Amino acid sequence: MAVYFDEPEPGRHAGVIRQSDPEDDLQIFSDDEPLDPILYGKHCQGPTRAGIFQDARESVDRIKRFYIEGKMPDMLQEAFDLGNSDFPLSERLSLELAAILKEIVPDYPNPANHVDLSLLVPMADRVWNFALSSGDPDLQDKAGSPIYRCYEHNRQFDSARRVLEKLLEIARRETNGLSEAVLINNYAFEYLLEERWQDAVSIFEEAANQFKESGDSFEWANARANYWICRLEIDRQACIGACEKELPKIEKFFAERCDWRLRKMLVIRARIEEYRGRLNSAVKLLQKAVKAARDTNTCYPEIDGAYMQRLIENMATFVD
Repeated sequence: MAVYFDEPEPGRHAGVIRQSDPEDDLQIFSDDEPLDPILYGKHCQGPTRAGIFQDARESVDRIKRFYIEGKMPDMLQEAFDLGNSDFPLSERLSLELAAILKEIVPDYPNPANHVDLSLLVPMADRVWNFALSSGDPDLQDKAGSPIYRCYEHNRQFDSARRVLEKLLEIARRETNGLSEAVLINNYAFEYLLEERWQDAVSIFEEAANQFKESGDSFEWANARANYWICRLEIDRQACIGACEKELPKIEKFFAERCDWRLRKMLVIRARIEEYRGRLNSAVKLLQKAVKAARDTNTCYPEIDGAYMQRLIENMATFVD
């Protein structure tokens, strides 16, 4: 068997060995020509080309075909098998897998998704480990967003934050203030999803300040809404006054766009009303919150509905 290497080319970034994809650079050829054509001077087909990425390439192609055909169980199983295999990955294959993840994994928290995304985690692990070992910021940036969401949806919040930390490092190096603010807000949201309010609150405040500096008033309002959600969980009594004072300013931005995230403000007001013992008023606010998030393909209608049901049960107990 003969092995042929192309000459490596300079990398695009420090730490990248070559610009061209190893899937193209490294080819293995097997001397498997039948003996008879050689002995009798007949036409030879030549050695068989067998790239070291061939198994992974075939698996990726199957994943894409299953996805196009709508065969989600088959696609997820193939992705799971590839993630647990020892097939070498190339940069091109990693980018294709990242694109597949981007198509499949919802790019927002708490999706109403009945697909078992846990089967994608081993593949996400492999793609992210490849991206880190490559030292290529472009690959890390393209792969990072769908991969951290994949971890988030599987409640692997530490893993999600580690990916976000790398994405933040890239955004800061490129001095992209708005992208940095988005990533800071999303980083804090991982803590919110864990109900680690104290860890999240100061980071949301940082995100809001950066949005303000970048001139994005709508995202400032969203980060401040997240901030108040956490503050009210930490010490509702101490912050109700300041919260109520700022709420109209935040609500204005959501109302102007008829944005479904107005539900955050309705839930915040419901929590304040609950604290004051006005359960009937809180229930009415939560009814509006459920309606606001009804067509968002998220779990928020169920989450807010469960909160509302708890208050209704509390009201019945109080009446009894």
